[in-house]
Amino acid sequence: MLLPLLLPLLLPLQWLGRSIEDCGEAMCAPVFDTGKYKPGFHDVNQDGAPAAVTSGHTPEAREFIAKHTAEVLARCPPTTGKAAAAGAAAAAAAAAAAAPATGGAGTGGMS
Repeated sequence: MLLPLLLPLLLPLQWLGRSIEDCGEAMCAPVFDTGKYKPGFHDVNQDGAPAAVTSGHTPEAREFIAKHTAEVLARCPPTTGKAAAAGAAAAAAAAAAAAPATGGAGTGGMS
């Protein structure tokens, strides 16, 4: 009931957003850019660049994200070719990230 009133006010805000392509590139860079990112978790900002670790990036949060990512990937249907290799690599990275870390903990992205 409130949405028809708010919609004319909210629609102009979409011009402040990013394209689907830009968003996807920033979000997926830590997963697929193996030349720039080592396996594990990486904090990235809205542009996909490395970001600082905050007080919310605890080992518990890292473990939760790794476990949840592995669960989600396990529910994905099997694929073939490059997609299967990428999915297997992401699942392996999630399992490895659940192990105790030797570096900084982050939850921004996983490769």
